Amino acid sequence: MSTPPRLHSGHLPFQGRYTEEALSGRRSWIAEQTGVDLSALGGGPPPASAIEGNIENHVGYVQIPVGVAGPLRIDGEFAQGTFFVPLATTEGALVASASRGARAITESGGARVRVISDQMMRSPSFIFRSLVDSVAFASWVRNEESAIRAIAESQTRHGRLLSCEPTVLGDTVCLLMSYDTGDAYGANMVMRCNWAVCNYIVSAFPAQSGREILDHYVDSNMGAEKKISFFTYTTSMRGKRVVAEAKLDRSVTKSVLRTTPEDLFEAFVAGITPTAAAGSMGVNVNFSNVVAAIFAACGQDIATVPESAQGQLNFRLESDGLYFGCLMPNIVVGTVGGGTALPAQSAALDMMGCKGTGGAKKLAEIVCATCLALDLSTFSAICSDHFVRAHEKLGRNRPKTGPLGLPPQV
Repeated sequence: MSTPPRLHSGHLPFQGRYTEEALSGRRSWIAEQTGVDLSALGGGPPPASAIEGNIENHVGYVQIPVGVAGPLRIDGEFAQGTFFVPLATTEGALVASASRGARAITESGGARVRVISDQMMRSPSFIFRSLVDSVAFASWVRNEESAIRAIAESQTRHGRLLSCEPTVLGDTVCLLMSYDTGDAYGANMVMRCNWAVCNYIVSAFPAQSGREILDHYVDSNMGAEKKISFFTYTTSMRGKRVVAEAKLDRSVTKSVLRTTPEDLFEAFVAGITPTAAAGSMGVNVNFSNVVAAIFAACGQDIATVPESAQGQLNFRLESDGLYFGCLMPNIVVGTVGGGTALPAQSAALDMMGCKGTGGAKKLAEIVCATCLALDLSTFSAICSDHFVRAHEKLGRNRPKTGPLGLPPQV
């Protein structure tokens, strides 16, 4: 893993300026603070050979502007210190809002974050003539756990099979195969392991039991990869289950967020019933904004945003401020493999000290803390009726009909 960033001081220079000089100056300032070469974020395309294995039929690049949110102070098990977080986005006000929430959290003492569990599950399926055969197969699998584990782990240097649980669905049995994939996202690693296990099963089970397997599939979709699922939400069998919290000082809530702990608490409570009425899973404002922006900047699999951005807020009014926390049950991130080796994405990871081996849990903690910061700022803007004004001010690309006519501010 790369060297952890040093403690940052001050704020980004040239704020509000969109010139080449300002862009270069901000990048140089971040590089000085972190000790990381950020020249790859200068906008030039990487050598064509650098993307081999990441894309087919390559024709060019789509550039997404990258901003940095922060400073954000984090007290995690893996992420410790003050961070600037790279966000790749075209949405005006997003980086500013995340930075405002980060400032409120940092001035209140920082965010405490912990990774509760970490696993990657995918689920092959097997079809039988009857449920009698399915039940017999489930029993056989449990007795063969040692052999299955050995075959799975023979396919990878880094993966480790944590569990293999058969789930009987009538004439079909799905195997919930959960792995520790280290610092890799690991979906393809898991598929290779499961494929080897499937080959063993379709040979060994009929020979040992005298029962026929009609068909099998290396993935059944019960793992709900890249989808929102009640099952993965409650079990956290895909990705890292992460919790974060902050204790917001009353004075900081007023000076930075321009509201009060009482008004903010009421706004949180007021949002619960409409969220339930909509049938939403979890309660949050826009975790997906942070997840998508960090994933794009850091070479993650953007298709995992739906499952990774699930989560819920937790809050409690206190005499001297507000307790504000969140749970994110399925953060799917990796710091080796995939797009993480591309020059700009590698630099973005390095900026946070997350590049390479040992960085995945740290990155997950940073993602969760940044989601906490953005939701805090967004809720505050809605609560204090500043949301539209902020987007009018910072969202530069307005329709041709002109800006929204706002009433005078009292």
